[in-house]
Amino acid sequence: VETPRLEIEDGAGISVTTRGAGEGGDIDVVVGELALRDGGRISARSNASARAGSISVAAERTVMLDRSGEITASTRVGEGGDIEVGAGDSIVMRDASAIVAE
Repeated sequence: VETPRLEIEDGAGISVTTRGAGEGGDIDVVVGELALRDGGRISARSNASARAGSISVAAERTVMLDRSGEITASTRVGEGGDIEVGAGDSIVMRDASAIVAE
């Protein structure tokens, strides 16, 4: 995803999931500003023994996670994916927001 501004809100999200033996897909986000609010999320998940996909966020200015915004890479059994978040100005996390790789 490449855009000047990306807002994900109200439980909406961008996600990849693998259920079989193949490795999960990756998510690359290149933005000027990113806001994840009110349960908005970016997630990569594996429901099998395969490795979950990785998430990369590159923001020219700001990454804001607010009111339960999440970036997660997780797996039930296999290896979790990597998360890389970078911002030119700031990364702000408030009110039960999280960045989790498990």
